Amino acid sequence: MKRIIILMMLAVVAASCVQEVKKHTVTFRLSAEGITQGSRVAIKGTDKPLSWEQDVVMPYDSTSGYYTATVTFYTGYLFTEYKYTANGVYELEGQENREVIFNESGNTVVSDVFNKR
Repeated sequence: MKRIIILMMLAVVAASCVQEVKKHTVTFRLSAEGITQGSRVAIKGTDKPLSWEQDVVMPYDSTSGYYTATVTFYTGYLFTEYKYTANGVYELEGQENREVIFNESGNTVVSDVFNKR
């Protein structure tokens, strides 16, 4: 009986540690400043659907002057880490990854300049 009570208490504690998964849509906007025209620009990151192994290509919009990608995360985390690449070369070499803190509304817009904080 004592074992059952202990197991039940452990189950309750373990279940209360699980974070609620939420949908977060992030629009990443990267200024074309400092990027050679015609470059292949992409974003990589820590949390799915981003990864450090595969690119999420960011098409260029000549009207706005920005490379843009909209990514939807399903996570219990409040932020994620990312970096941009141009023609396969990472920005901010040797520096910490960028972070985006998810907006409570579920929609976040990030505007960055390649290789600049």
